[in-house]
This record gives sequence, structure tokens and C-alpha cells, in this order.
Amino acid sequence: MKLHYLHKNLEKSIKSTYHEDISFLKLWHYHPESELVYIVQGEGTLYAGDFIGNFKKNDIFFLGSNLPHMFESASNNSSKELCSAYVLHISPAYFEQLPLDQIEFSLLRNILTLSKQGIHFKTNRPNIVFETFKKMMNENLAFNSLCLLQLFLQLQETSSSSPLSNIVYQTADLNSDKRLQSTLQFIMQNFQSDISLDNAASKVGMNKTAFCRYFRHKTGKSFISYLNNIRVQYACKLLSDQQPEKTVSEACYLSGFNSLSYFHRIFKKTTGYAPSQFKKELPSMITAS
Repeated sequence: MKLHYLHKNLEKSIKSTYHEDISFLKLWHYHPESELVYIVQGEGTLYAGDFIGNFKKNDIFFLGSNLPHMFESASNNSSKELCSAYVLHISPAYFEQLPLDQIEFSLLRNILTLSKQGIHFKTNRPNIVFETFKKMMNENLAFNSLCLLQLFLQLQETSSSSPLSNIVYQTADLNSDKRLQSTLQFIMQNFQSDISLDNAASKVGMNKTAFCRYFRHKTGKSFISYLNNIRVQYACKLLSDQQPEKTVSEACYLSGFNSLSYFHRIFKKTTGYAPSQFKKELPSMITAS
């Protein structure tokens, strides 16, 4: 997947849109605007930073400024149901004008900090949140500004939340560092294949030692740790898929691991579960969340 920079060029600090099509836009991209998404209908795979996981109806995601992401609709949509979502794009200027250092804005300040990694909200009151999104599908900026604050409060009061990516992407790095862009693209395009540290270093014209220092400095992780995390995230997605259902062995090799024993070790280290245990307990984990 090639990483694209998209500047929304918002005429107002909040842009509200309703998307409906046979599938969502399959484009791995980032932009300075934060993005708040309510999945009305449809399912598929969300890529956000180094996170790979499923999305479905009533899921809500808050993707912070410059977090690379893509919503890939499921390819097994035999009924040809339309995918639809409410999407809010919020310019950095909107948040910059708020007194976020004041105690009454501590909730929003915390949400913005977490949004750098992306946040998945699961609300137990979807109708309430849905109606607020729906009300914001207009051009009244003053009204939408108040609704947005109300929306964040509703999400805090009615939802459980979890971070998506393990990496916080810096604006300057993604906008100006072509080497970092090239490296991230290389990983996302090839993580299911047998790629190595040598491959990645040579791709950007560096020796292994220099590349290791560079990559850790930019991401806070070693290259192998970053790669393994993406592979485990993808394996979790495969193990949670029902159509078609995957075995642990299939999830291992389809995720890019070439050793079942190594896959078991890394999977448990990353998730706290053995792959078979994760697959077995997934229904209860989903119910609990």
C-alpha cells in the first residue's frame, strides 16, 4: 500500500459528511485533520498506524492528526449491501482555539492525546451517539462546534475505549521524511512475505546498523518488533474472521510468520494469549467489550 498525503483544505474548522457506497475508499493515507467516524453499515478491515483489525456496524473511531489509516471494506459482501458512515474532519485550528489547559477541558485534552494512536469507541448507547452525528450533517459551524463537544462527552459516558496503534506519528516526520514514508510503505506492502532487516535497510539505502538506530528513533520500536506487531495484529484479525474461518496454522503463515513455534511465542508475548486460546475465548471477549 502506498502512503498518500491528503490535505482536506477545509473551508470550515469542522466538515461533516455522510458516505454511502458499495465500499469505502481503499486508500492508505494521512492528513493534518483529525477524523471521527461512525460506521452506520458495513464491515471490513481498519488499518491505523501499526494496527490492523476489524470494523463493523456501530463502531466509532477517532483518528488523530497525521495517523495513517484506511478502511478496507470486506470483499465477501455477497448481498451487495451499501457501506455507510458519518465522518467528521476537524482541523487542528478548532482544538488550538480551545483552552485545553483548563480543568473543564481535561476530558477533551485526554482524548486528543490518545487520538494520536487512534481510539476505538464501543458505545452501549449507539442510538444517542448516532443521533448526534446525524444532527451534525449541516453547514452550521456554531451548532456543530457545540455538538462535537457534546459528542465527546457522550462517548466518554457511554463507551468503552481502546487505543489502536502502538506508534505516535510525528507530523514533521511523515510530511518531510521520505525515507520513513518509504519504510512504512514497504512494511505494509510486504509484511505477509518473508522480509528481513536487510531488505528494509537496503530499500532506503542504509546499512543495517544505521537503519536500526534510525527506525528506533523514529518509531520507538525496533524494526523486528514493529514488523512482528503488525503480523500479530493481522493474525488476530484472521482468527476473528468467521467467513472464511482460519486455523491457527493458517493465521500464522498468512500473517508472514514462517515458524509456528515462533508465531506462538510472539503472539502470546504481544496479546497475553496463546493463539488457540485467543480463538477460543474471542466470543466471550467480544461480548464483554
